[in-house]
Amino acid sequence: MPEVQTPLEFLRDFHRNILQAKYRIYIQSMNFENGEIMQEISPILIQKAKAGVDVRMYIDWIADRYIHDSLQLIPNFNRTHLQYYQQLLAKNAKLRNDLRNAGVNFIQTNLPTPLQRIVPIIGRNHKKMYVVDVDAAWVGGVNFADHAFGNVDCMIKVDDPEFVETVASQFYKDKMSSRKDVVEKISDHYQLVIDGGKKNSSIIYDTAMAMARNSQKSIVLASQFLPDGPLLDLLIKKHMAGIKVIILTSPQDTAGFKKFPYKFAYKRSRKALEERGIKIHFLTKKVHAKILFVDNQELLLGSNNLVKFGVALGTQEIALWTNQPILIHKFRDFLYKHVFKYNEELFFGDSLPFFI
Repeated sequence: MPEVQTPLEFLRDFHRNILQAKYRIYIQSMNFENGEIMQEISPILIQKAKAGVDVRMYIDWIADRYIHDSLQLIPNFNRTHLQYYQQLLAKNAKLRNDLRNAGVNFIQTNLPTPLQRIVPIIGRNHKKMYVVDVDAAWVGGVNFADHAFGNVDCMIKVDDPEFVETVASQFYKDKMSSRKDVVEKISDHYQLVIDGGKKNSSIIYDTAMAMARNSQKSIVLASQFLPDGPLLDLLIKKHMAGIKVIILTSPQDTAGFKKFPYKFAYKRSRKALEERGIKIHFLTKKVHAKILFVDNQELLLGSNNLVKFGVALGTQEIALWTNQPILIHKFRDFLYKHVFKYNEELFFGDSLPFFI
């Protein structure tokens, strides 16, 4: 049966599954950090690799430019901060070497060009997907770093064998030369939507646009960024036509809303939404989920933040589209219990909000 999981539910479930793994463990995460989570998981990965299990970790190069949840775009000359950063990178490198020495196939994707070292947000592999044996595959927004498990985020777990194999096949398609956007149709109820990383091209963004364009009653959008570009314009148009548009994002004082260069897009989008009367629901906890939920019937969820800014940068992404009734029902329950509860305007006690 499909499941909708919070980050911690995913972690516990993934932990249980890898303990029983006999064939393969595949991990794809943009970020990677030696912390409590990896100290818990890495001994199992090492043990399984030594026992002959095919253990693979695909981590984007940009992980080396992060300090916890903060991407270092501008050089930091603070001696204390610099020393801490160097110590953290050394711990990450040691863990990476320990995993490799034990037989884990640890792959850093998208090694940078000289330009990408200066502007590291260009051409990233932003996918978050996980596979264990033939029994389970997860797609969603959770990175494998401690800070990720405290966010409002979501992972979808599916145990359908065809779905698992389709997700597993994506671990062989992370070469820089693979730049095609594709839709892998698994059934009438499931599709994997995959951005190959070509600049200004995103089948996931296009899918979101089509879903919003066809909406008849409600659109719920959750992301760490406010919508921009064509999706922003479409949401405004739908709102003016009487469609209920719900925007969910992080608290107003979130550091990411104030950082260069994101702050300019944030201010522009917020102004456009509020001038048209669209309420932005700022949660009391950081949002890292990337969700579009339309008419209580269609769900698009994955690693794509659904902003045109990311599309322009040529980012590799993965998302799950589904209208599977059981999964939609479970997602409604997830949205109510684990997302709306962080905003008093959306949390209605024992009843679901009227627009769901």
